[in-house]
Amino acid sequence: MFDDRDFLLKDVRSIHELKRNLISISMFNGLGYCTRIECGMMRISHGALVIAKRSKIHGLYILEGSTIIAHASVASEDTLDITKLWHLRLGHVSERGLVELAKQGLLGNEKLNKLDFYDNCTLGKQHKVKFGVDVHKSSRPFEYVHSDLWGPASVKTHGGGSYFMSIIDDYSRSV
Repeated sequence: MFDDRDFLLKDVRSIHELKRNLISISMFNGLGYCTRIECGMMRISHGALVIAKRSKIHGLYILEGSTIIAHASVASEDTLDITKLWHLRLGHVSERGLVELAKQGLLGNEKLNKLDFYDNCTLGKQHKVKFGVDVHKSSRPFEYVHSDLWGPASVKTHGGGSYFMSIIDDYSRSV
């Protein structure tokens, strides 16, 4: 895959005249992977780990990656787009950032292409909205409390605990 993960597919059939590789969803299911198609998006996952995700293009779900044959690691004719490769290697850097690095000669001699739009990049770079400031006026103890849970700690307490919970009464400020 483009994120440098390899997946070994067993019992494959080869048709050399095909210009694209086809992957069977039932094969993934037989290996213990879950395949979900919702709202035009296909996700192949194993537990919480999503190994492939792609929207439908011209009636097909096209996964991005290149073919590696057996254990010899011989790549097929489908070559990796160098622009996307550098984009992923550099933590989803912007197209403008890639152009600047290329001008400085830091990305080799290959020509960069236009960087395609990817949902994951946009979602990963969204800013979090701050919580609003609110004033609480407590008139008696335990009317309003603040709490926080921290953990798990790498070192357990003498009693075997690995979490710390703090509770602060807003009225008395007792902890």
